[in-house]
This record gives sequence, structure tokens and C-alpha cells, in this order.
Amino acid sequence: MTNKSRIEDEGQRTIWLNGEFKDANQALIPAESKGLFYGAGCFETMRASQCMLLHADRHILRLEQGINYLGTSLNSSFKEEFREIISNLLLKNQLHKTEAMVRIQVSLRGRRGYTELKKPDLNLLISCEKLDQNQSSVTLKSVESRVVPSMCRPPNLKLSNTIHYMDAWQSSIRKGADDAVMLTVDGYVAETAVANLFWKSGNTVYTPSAECDILPGIMRGIIIELFSFSELDAIEFCQGSYSPENLKSADEVWTTNSVREIMPVRKIDETAFPVNTLFFEKIMRLFADYKKRYLK
Repeated sequence: MTNKSRIEDEGQRTIWLNGEFKDANQALIPAESKGLFYGAGCFETMRASQCMLLHADRHILRLEQGINYLGTSLNSSFKEEFREIISNLLLKNQLHKTEAMVRIQVSLRGRRGYTELKKPDLNLLISCEKLDQNQSSVTLKSVESRVVPSMCRPPNLKLSNTIHYMDAWQSSIRKGADDAVMLTVDGYVAETAVANLFWKSGNTVYTPSAECDILPGIMRGIIIELFSFSELDAIEFCQGSYSPENLKSADEVWTTNSVREIMPVRKIDETAFPVNTLFFEKIMRLFADYKKRYLK
């Protein structure tokens, strides 16, 4: 078996766990933990481009907020060292010269029960894998799974217990699509299982607002910045609560997240959309320039 084949094999990947680089199939986390029992944890995913990251500080800030929500805090030394850790991890997995996905996963230690600990201990895991860049557009399907209302959990944090997203994703796959359109409990458009939604109708671009219980992604924030500080300011930009009919009547639709970045939508249910428009090309050029400035 070649070294490249070994790296691509699931059992031969290197991960970083609690301060040490380890073979993925030899890394151990105690079976009795609140992370396993209750999904008590949080995570961040980001794209690494030849070892460089886009707004890694924003990801770490949100991770820290998630850890605070879990009742503990992130070690200050990790905030200072995480870039070096990620660079070394990418190198060990031979992903330092390509596009890769990096995931930072935090889970609470502690045995069964809801008893609050004074300062819970954490398991901190970082993994990476090669990014598939073959996909140029996606199809979406409407599903029954709804986003969780903000009164039940803070939607702005990437908490580990995401079974509703998983259910939506799997439902869309069973229907032959790539991802799911999820609604709020009141029936407004929210997001997909893994991304935020944008669409253009006439001279107006729409995206669901934070009141729609969305995860306001970091890439979503970048798109909003582009509309605020670029030539796109000639387009009216609106955030609000919109019906599925508003989405499906759009001229063009796209999704955003930190790994796929910006991805056009070619179909929602039975409604088709163009994916190679001049407007979308303009967004991609603006984002490429933005990325050159802030990728580090």
C-alpha cells in the first residue's frame, strides 16, 4: 500500500486529541461522558487552503462562546497555538498543499446525570480531510424537519446535538437531492441542513433573518459584508421572514457555509434555477478578492 493510500484510509488518518497527535483508529475517549450521553459539546468546521484559514478568529470566538454555554472555558494556550496545531495536522495528513476541511470538536467529560459541575473537563479533538471540489451546484428538497426555535437552544452556536439537521439531510438524500430546505415552526424559510440561504429576485437579494432561528454562519456574514462595502450596494438587500413560495419564485439561489463557501442551487423540489449568471459570477469575483485579503 502506498503512503498516499494509507493516508486516505480511514484508519490511517492522524488526528489531534487533548494535546497529542494520534492515529485516528488508536485515539480513545472515555465511553462514559456527557458528550456521548447527551451530545453535550460544540464544534467548528473551516476550510484550509494550503494551510491558510479565512477568519479563523471568528471560528474560535464562536467555539469559545459554545464552550462557555456548556459551563466551562477554553484554555488560553489553545487560542494561541491552534493555528500551529492545524498546520502540523495538515502536514501529517499530507493536506498542507491542497484544500481541506478542518473540524474542531469539543465534548464534555463527566459521567451520566445532569448534575452541574463547577468547571467541567473537556475533550478537544481536531481532525481534517481532503475537500471534494468536484461539486459545482446543489439540488435541494423540502423536508418535514424544522429548525429548533431559539427559545429552546441558542441557534448562533454550533452545538453538537444536531439530530434535526441530520434528519433533514438524510430525508433530502432519500429524495434524491444534495441538501434540505428547512423551515421554522411557523413555516418560514430558515436554512438548509448545512448552510445558509440567499436568493435574488429582480434587483433585490433576500436571506432569512436571525429571527428565523438560523445559524448565522460566518460565510453568511461575509456575503452581507460584500453587499455593504462593494459595487453590489446597487442591489437592495433584505433580511426577514419569507415563505417557501418567495424562495421558489427567485431568479437565482445560492447557499453559503465555511467549507463549500458559495454554492449555486440548480433546483428546489421541481423548480429549476440558472447557475451560471452574470450576477453570480460577480459575487464569486468579489469573494475571490475578499479571500485574497483575509486568508492567512
